Order: sequence, then structure tokens, then C-alpha cells
Amino acid sequence: MIILAAGQGKRFTASGGRVHKLQALLVRTLVLEHVLTSERGSGLPFYQVPAGQSRPGMGDSIAAGVRATCSAPGWLLLPADMPLIKTLMLRSLAFAPASAV
Repeated sequence: MIILAAGQGKRFTASGGRVHKLQALLVRTLVLEHVLTSERGSGLPFYQVPAGQSRPGMGDSIAAGVRATCSAPGWLLLPADMPLIKTLMLRSLAFAPASAV
């Protein structure tokens, strides 16, 4: 799994966010921490494209994650600003037959 966390969050701050979107609180927990908690619970190996690495776009972040995990048999991409994705969903996607995805 590649967790995409390198974005700058410009739209979030432009809309009034006072911190980087991954550092925003959702039910007293950071958005990024919600994502990492779900990932840890899944037991799936992951690579987090680090926040703060300025990347022109999501495609560049995906390419960086794939380069860093080039020996993986496949990739599940998880944007770090999707805190409501739960462990069961991640496992369901990771273990779904290829014909179902």
C-alpha cells in the first residue's frame, strides 16, 4: 500500500484551514493518524510518501511510491486525506480477486 501524504494541501488552507489538512483534527485525532491507524490494523505492508516533499502532483507522488516499493507485487493507493477509510475496507480491496477490482 502506498499512502500519499506529500501534497501541499493548498485547497484546504485556501478554504480556511489553519493547519495542513493532514494535521487537522477529526474527532480529536489528526486526519493522518486516522489513516495510519486503519493501515496498521490492516496488517498490510505500506510506504508513506512523506509530507513536506514538494511534488508537482499526485501522479508524481504515486511514481515516487512505486519507485520506493518496486519489488511489490502490486499497489493499493491510499490518499492520506481520507480518514474515514477503515481497516476492513483496506483488507477487502487488497484481497479482492483481480476480476472484481
